[in-house]
Amino acid sequence: RDEKSTEGWQIASLRDVDDSPLPTPGQMLQGLEWMIGEWINEGTDGQVHIAYRWSEDKNFILGDIDVRQEGVVTSKSHQRIGWDPALGKPRSWLFDSDGGFGSGHWTQLEGRWVVHSSAVLPDGANGSAMITLTPLSTDRFSIHGSNRLVGESVEQDFEIIVARKPPAPNN
Repeated sequence: RDEKSTEGWQIASLRDVDDSPLPTPGQMLQGLEWMIGEWINEGTDGQVHIAYRWSEDKNFILGDIDVRQEGVVTSKSHQRIGWDPALGKPRSWLFDSDGGFGSGHWTQLEGRWVVHSSAVLPDGANGSAMITLTPLSTDRFSIHGSNRLVGESVEQDFEIIVARKPPAPNN
């Protein structure tokens, strides 16, 4: 508190303020940079194609997820992963081509990322799941879904392994 006396201003307290810039959202998302790239999974149920990239301003990770059955795209989703400074952790938003949408809160635990997600399906039903992403190497990671609920129904767990898509050969 400053008080003016007959001899001028008197300082009642003085504090140092850290004026260094805060880390950017992109810097806070560096722990997820391993996801950047194109990933594929070919299983008996179809093919999953995932592509992650940085946004132009490098403050978000953007993802496109396609599910194909016999070569035909059956589902498309767009994901945006950002930094939530209020929670101090990554947060994501997902939008499906069929009108569904969801969000997730990301937590890093013992070398893997756990996403607590909730969703609204196109018919208005609510859903939730715990999705765990575990890097297996620089070119592979697993996606495990558990505690899955759609409305009042408990859904089965799933797990897929995705591999980094190799670069196209030079012609």
